[in-house]
Amino acid sequence: MPILFLVVYYQIIKSKPFTAASGKENQVVRAAINYPAMYNFRQSINDCGPYAAAAVIRVMKNVPIDSQELVKKLSIRLPSGGTMPHSLNKVLSKYGILTHEENFAAPEITDQMRLDQLTRYITNGHPVILLGRKNGVQHYITILGYEKNGEKISFDVYDSWHTKHQGGFTTDDNGDAPGNRTLSEDELLDFWRGGGVFGLYRYYALIVLGKN
Repeated sequence: MPILFLVVYYQIIKSKPFTAASGKENQVVRAAINYPAMYNFRQSINDCGPYAAAAVIRVMKNVPIDSQELVKKLSIRLPSGGTMPHSLNKVLSKYGILTHEENFAAPEITDQMRLDQLTRYITNGHPVILLGRKNGVQHYITILGYEKNGEKISFDVYDSWHTKHQGGFTTDDNGDAPGNRTLSEDELLDFWRGGGVFGLYRYYALIVLGKN
């Protein structure tokens, strides 16, 4: 993976213990995969899948690919025009991106386990595309960073359906963090648990492993 495109950093902030008995200090841990605001493009209708995949190609290949190029190359679309998960896997493979489809829906997997696994992937420089539900419809986002403050985690994401801005872009609501918005762990889990296509692909995640 491109070293210059990966920024992983840790910061420990010392403060008073949570309780007098615990002796623990408040620890803030951050990890981020560089994704400049100049790439916060706003999607065309039903094209969140290819836009999420294009974000991955920009990260892994360090090239300013046009998202519409992927829209044209997706081989399988739903009748609504949406994207099947395996189509994203296939198109990324054509660009030399190695991926792994992972399903977090097994009943023995807890929400905390899901969150912890996502943070491990991001810490190791692996962007993750999630399928979830936004505004009543299926939607893809790309996770590019996180911050863990004590027991709480928030995630920095590129959401191609975020608030519209001028010039074909979304607004950038998370400042120096990668992507264009930050979701709390509860917001991310609510989004993720609503995902699925024809009863399949619940808690679906496409893990980006590297490049050929």
